[in-house]
Amino acid sequence: MSRPLWAFMAAGRRPLPMEQITILVVEDDPSHPQLIRAVFATGLPYAQVDVASTGEEARSYLLQRDCPALITLDFSLPDTAGL
Repeated sequence: MSRPLWAFMAAGRRPLPMEQITILVVEDDPSHPQLIRAVFATGLPYAQVDVASTGEEARSYLLQRDCPALITLDFSLPDTAGL
């Protein structure tokens, strides 16, 4: 259920953006992106969650597209050190 704007203002918070944002999930375990999608879907219904399963795939994604609003990164990818 959505809250009216005044409820956010009374709580001293701003409402979530209504435009679509992009989140990049870099994760080699196929079950983790599904969980992350479910978590973001409840709080950010307009989020587009894209997935890269390797560090190289993530680098290609970032070179070919606009920078996502958020990147979640697996620190133990098999082809990269994570950072």
